Amino acid sequence: MSDADFIREVEELYQRIAEADTSNFVELAKIAGLDIKTDLVGTDLRGANLRDADLFGANLSGTDLRGANLRGTNLREADLREADLREADLIEANLSGANLSGADLIEANL
Repeated sequence: MSDADFIREVEELYQRIAEADTSNFVELAKIAGLDIKTDLVGTDLRGANLRDADLFGANLSGTDLRGANLRGTNLREADLREADLREADLIEANLSGANLSGADLIEANL
């Protein structure tokens, strides 16, 4: 793929996201072609709206989720090792079987 083709693809992707009629992170990630269960390891998702998302078994290890809205999110069996969940809203989130080893939950709303 040439540089010009790559730039054109990125511009088209940006346009699809900019024109999307949503601010929901999960929907925007799908538009971008991301698999939210595997492509977010170690990413910066500070303040992201993941409310009511189905993240069953997702690998979010090392992810920065400070202040993220995870209210009602299905995080069953999710890998949240070393995740930064400070000030995250986890009310009614399902954390059954989730790996929270080393996760920072200071001031998280549980």
